[in-house]
This record gives sequence, structure tokens and C-alpha cells, in this order.
Amino acid sequence: MLKSIAKGLAGLIILNLILVPLMVMAPVTYFVAPFYVIAHSDGGNISSFTIPYMCLGPLVSAFWMLVICHWRTVRRYRIENGTTKGWREAEGGWTHTMAKSIGFMFAGLFGSVLTEVVFAVLAKPWLYPPRHYVAYFMMHRSRCSRL
Repeated sequence: MLKSIAKGLAGLIILNLILVPLMVMAPVTYFVAPFYVIAHSDGGNISSFTIPYMCLGPLVSAFWMLVICHWRTVRRYRIENGTTKGWREAEGGWTHTMAKSIGFMFAGLFGSVLTEVVFAVLAKPWLYPPRHYVAYFMMHRSRCSRL
């Protein structure tokens, strides 16, 4: 039984070592990667980002909601008291802060999924753009490469 607990714990540690850096870098990656592909490929297939972004977006949103849910209160407590010791007790203890964290995390996850679904339904005409949008990026790329 202890071996299985240790094995599960090791798996969780490895998973966190992989996922936390990805989640921390996600805002930059989500912004930079599509522009990099457009700029450095001949008519780059930007649609290849659709599935990974739509699947990973809610997870990233949940992670960042978890990070920022207590940011304001921790910062205010640290400014007022010079330290963060005692912050959790001042905010209602473990039960209140963990419930708030879990609530924000699920709100970020399901809110992001709901937003993606609404966007996919309402913006369907723009999800499959006409060829002239792709041509614009290709021409812009070719003009920049001649300079």
C-alpha cells in the first residue's frame, strides 16, 4: 500500500513539474506562437492551433484563476502587516480560502469552456475565413521579407 501511495505521489510530482511551467508560460505562448507561425512560414497553417488552444485554454484559465483569486488579499495583508504570516487565518482559515480557491478554479474552467462554446456558435462565419485573409498575411509576409 505504501508503494502505491509513493508511486502515485511521484506521478503527481512529475505531472506538476511538467504542467506548472507550461501553465505559467501559456499567456506568452498563446500570444506569440500564432504570430511566429504566420511570420516564419509560407502561408502558415494557423488553423493547426485551434484544437490545442481550445482544449488547453480552459485548463490554463483554471490555473490562472487559482493563482489570482487570493492575490489582492495577500498583497493587502502583506502591505499592512509586513509579512504574509497569519493571512490565511485573517481570511477565514483553511476552509474558507480553499473553498474560494476551488470555486475560482472551477469558475475559470467552466467559464472558459462556456465562452469557447458561445464563441464557436456565434462566430461560426468567421471561423472559416475566406481566402483573402490568408492572402493578406501571405502578402504582408512576402513584402516584409523583401525589405
